[in-house]
Amino acid sequence: MDIPLTEKGRDEARIAGKQLKEQGFHFDIAYTSMLDRAIETCDLILEEMAIKHSTYVHKSWRLNERHYGALQGLDKKQVGEKYGKE
Repeated sequence: MDIPLTEKGRDEARIAGKQLKEQGFHFDIAYTSMLDRAIETCDLILEEMAIKHSTYVHKSWRLNERHYGALQGLDKKQVGEKYGKE
């Protein structure tokens, strides 16, 4: 199941794109997994950098995250609350 990107995630992607642009980064190729939220994150970053239409985006299932059993779908905070920290 592909978990949608949250509004916080969208904001963080835009901030990352802005910071990359301010630091002078430019990409000809971007790589992302096939997960919708990863693709959206990539798109938002490239859009913020104003290079979305000039950057080739290579999508590969090989970059998809792995299945983590009982931890699947939990964020770090939830894992810490459920299993303890360190």
